[in-house]
Amino acid sequence: DNDFSRKNGLSGRFVVLYAGNVGQIQGLESALEAASLLRAQPEILFLFVGDGTGRESLVARAGQMGLDNVRFLPYQPLDAMPQVWAAGDVGLVSLIKGAGGGALPSKSYSILASGRPLLASIDEDSDLVSLVGRAQAGVCVPPQAAPELAAAVVRLREDSAQRAAYGRNGREYALHHHSPEAAAGRFEALLRAALPPARQA
Repeated sequence: DNDFSRKNGLSGRFVVLYAGNVGQIQGLESALEAASLLRAQPEILFLFVGDGTGRESLVARAGQMGLDNVRFLPYQPLDAMPQVWAAGDVGLVSLIKGAGGGALPSKSYSILASGRPLLASIDEDSDLVSLVGRAQAGVCVPPQAAPELAAAVVRLREDSAQRAAYGRNGREYALHHHSPEAAAGRFEALLRAALPPARQA
């Protein structure tokens, strides 16, 4: 509950949030299909925040499907993004089949840092699946598999304790491994390792 969620009527909804580039490679049509499968649970809302080459067709398809549990918003100012991430109950990352092997979308780290569970719809052999497993920070389903995606959303909604645990784990992992302080520490260690040994007096 914050200014962004109240302004956009999100309070009281279970928000599955996708924020970022809306292109062809994201395969977000599967998210629309998952939303269609979840029509009977109107408290669940799929929120897409962003823009890209695939946005227009995605908006049109949602309209054709008559999805009133899907909403689209444009890119938000950078200083509003903490509230955007906080307004979501689950952060979604999605890529089409075959695109996940060499990709780790940067939004994944924003989701971890926000303390929200990460729901990944991506190839099983991807770096992101490995990251989610190491961090114990969410759920992974196959790409372009709407029934599995919808089922994962329902499980996350119904298990608030597990959802909170995923969120805590993700934030702790992000702070420990991917914060500026953690990066600076690793960089310092690399520099020290490259220096010649100190001479004894």
